[in-house]
Amino acid sequence: MKKVCAILVLCLAMMVAYEQVLAQVGDVDKERESTTKLELFLAEKGKLIVKDFYTLGKVVGSYQTSVKLDAAVLYTAGEEVEKIRGLRFTVEGGGRLDRSSISFLDLEEIEGLLKAVDYMISLAKEWEAVQKDYTEVEFSTQGDFKIGFYQKGIKQKAFLSSGRIGRVVVHFSKMEKLNSIKVLADKGLEVLSEK
Repeated sequence: MKKVCAILVLCLAMMVAYEQVLAQVGDVDKERESTTKLELFLAEKGKLIVKDFYTLGKVVGSYQTSVKLDAAVLYTAGEEVEKIRGLRFTVEGGGRLDRSSISFLDLEEIEGLLKAVDYMISLAKEWEAVQKDYTEVEFSTQGDFKIGFYQKGIKQKAFLSSGRIGRVVVHFSKMEKLNSIKVLADKGLEVLSEK
């Protein structure tokens, strides 16, 4: 009887451990799904990687925060025909915590970003005189980059953020800053089409 109980306890412990391993594998798969091609490429080991960055500009937010945009072209040395292209957003927090976070946006996602920001700009204009309790409009990418605006009453503020844990946020007191980001992203799309 003691042997049967011991075997049952051992089997139960093995089942619990197996389920934990499956859960971890599932988490890795989910994380991989939410990772950009640029991030996956940069994570590869044992390759000589060439990274070309082209400065597009910077948009300054409130409280000494900012976002810098670069066009990114990555490839393995000797395999220049297989380039991976996209945008790099470097989001810098200000003040005492002075942190920064980088998010990548694959080339295929840029058009979606441009359309989303266009829609946000027109929606913000439409709602300028509309009283709202609190409404938030947000676009997010695979690379943990978010951009949007919120409206409380008739007051509107734009924002963007980068990162999963320790997210760095930039707030913009003027909605025109959304258009500034759109202009830089559009410029990035132009640069990337030539590379």
